[in-house]
Amino acid sequence: MMKSSQQILAEKMRLESQWNISYLENGRITPDMNIIQEKIKHCRRQLIKLDQEEAGFEYKSLDSADDALSVAT
Repeated sequence: MMKSSQQILAEKMRLESQWNISYLENGRITPDMNIIQEKIKHCRRQLIKLDQEEAGFEYKSLDSADDALSVAT
């Protein structure tokens, strides 16, 4: 099942918070933090993909609406 953009954003924010806390605790970037960073990047890619799919759907909807509209007055 596909996650909503709100769920993905919440996960991204949770991961970013986890990364920040880890940095404060360790005072440096650790290998575990690199894994978290990759998960954050994955969330960003998912959000971009969802936005692109939604934009494409809206664009297609406008194309079909143009066929139904008449410019004659």
